[in-house]
Amino acid sequence: MFDANPFLTDLLGYRRDELVGRNCGRSACSDIESSKVAFRTLQAKGYIRYEDLPLRTHDNRAIEVEFVSNVYDVGATRVIQCNIRDVTDRKQAEYALRAAHAGLEARVAERTPNWRT
Repeated sequence: MFDANPFLTDLLGYRRDELVGRNCGRSACSDIESSKVAFRTLQAKGYIRYEDLPLRTHDNRAIEVEFVSNVYDVGATRVIQCNIRDVTDRKQAEYALRAAHAGLEARVAERTPNWRT
C-alpha cells in the first residue's frame, strides 16, 4: 500500500486521496520506465538514492528532489520507506552560481590578453 504524508501532498500539490494507492507513474514521475527500473533495483538491493530526481507537481511545475528509499521487514510485512527533500532552490542557486562564474571567466578572458594560453 502506498501512503502520503502532508509534506508530500504540499510539495506536489496533490490531495492525499489522489496519491494514496497510486504508483509514481500516475502522478509526479515523468519517466515511467526509469521508475520501474529503479523499483526493481530497490527490491534487489534494499536501498536506492537519487541526488536530484525530477518530479512534476499537480500544476505541472518542475521540481527536483533528493530521494532516498529503504526496504525494511516489519514482522512478516515488507515496508518501503521513501524520504524526499525538495532541492529545487539549491539546484537553481547552483545553476546561477555556475552562470555567474562563466560570465566572470569570460570577462577576465576579454580583458586579459593570452589569459588561458
